[in-house]
Amino acid sequence: MNIELKNTRNYLMGVAEDLKQFTSSELDRKRARVSKAGNSYTSEITYTGRLKDSLDIIDSSTGNKIDIVLQGLEYGNYLNEGTGGGHFPPLDQMISWVDRKIAVLKDQKGNSMPKTAKNLRSVAFVISRSIALRGISPTNYLTDIVNDKFDSIIESLTPEVAMDIEENIESILLELGYTKKGDDYVLETSN
Repeated sequence: MNIELKNTRNYLMGVAEDLKQFTSSELDRKRARVSKAGNSYTSEITYTGRLKDSLDIIDSSTGNKIDIVLQGLEYGNYLNEGTGGGHFPPLDQMISWVDRKIAVLKDQKGNSMPKTAKNLRSVAFVISRSIALRGISPTNYLTDIVNDKFDSIIESLTPEVAMDIEENIESILLELGYTKKGDDYVLETSN
């Protein structure tokens, strides 16, 4: 069937662009979270910006097949869904994360510690071990976007699909077995 879905495709490309923007905003937004260890904190999801920078829209649409994907680094899914543990994060990356994200280092008794290389490494190791044992709690940043935007996307898609059907009705009817007779389409059946 040779049906052009240009209106639907253009609409969905716009939706993908919007979702990319919403995702970037969600990564930068501070949100209250609770770690798997039960600690409460408020922080943006973005650390280096690599996840946000990795967001890309891939359009592999061809003819009457629409294939539009918003993709990014795989760890974005882990941040959204959380993890169950079993993976020890790279210590050098954790040291950098601790240095940037944790304003005041504290020892096991809750006493403040200076930000020395040794203390940063110690705290990073303890957090890495906790992640390896417990995993990380979900942020649901992608889930929140989908839940928030899904209904409006579906509702506003209807006119675009209707325009594509209207523009391609002849091809659709012929493909379904109708025959054009003058201005009418007739489906001939055998008795």
